[in-house]
Amino acid sequence: MRHLILLILCTYAYATTCDLETIDYANMCNECSKKKSCAKKFGINSLLDGSCSSEDNKWFNTSIKTLKQVCEPTIQTTFSGTVDCKILAYVAEGFISDCGPTCGLNEYLKVNARENTVYCACDGKCLEEFQDSTLNNLIITLIVLFLTQSTFNFIIMLNTRFKFGLFGNRYTTIVPVVGKTV
Repeated sequence: MRHLILLILCTYAYATTCDLETIDYANMCNECSKKKSCAKKFGINSLLDGSCSSEDNKWFNTSIKTLKQVCEPTIQTTFSGTVDCKILAYVAEGFISDCGPTCGLNEYLKVNARENTVYCACDGKCLEEFQDSTLNNLIITLIVLFLTQSTFNFIIMLNTRFKFGLFGNRYTTIVPVVGKTV
């Protein structure tokens, strides 16, 4: 959003123009679906003619309105003037980058309009690529500790069985005889 105002000023209209005061969200969805990175962030698929389906359009409209409400008060979410309609895709991406969550690989934006929240959802491939380095390090540490303890227990067993004397003279061979004092 911060750089969007400069982009709006630099890309003034040669093609169709759109009024930014009353943004047509259907047009914004269509422009977003034509821009690959925008469509991926919102999880929308364009129809054959490059437009949004009615379901995607409704969801997109709700998403933008919720993102506007979630934005910090310091971020300007209203615009004025007319520009090339292609800029609407950049406006939509600006809402996600400044007001939405940072989604990971194979994740896309989801909106819960009733609770006024925005979150990232997985498209099914996330679990295959999920790696938790902290958990992996913990498991490796536990395995190393288990192997170390097993090794030392084995050495202690051999030392007591064959009397190697590795750990001092802790184990004595003197067996007390019952009824006799030493």
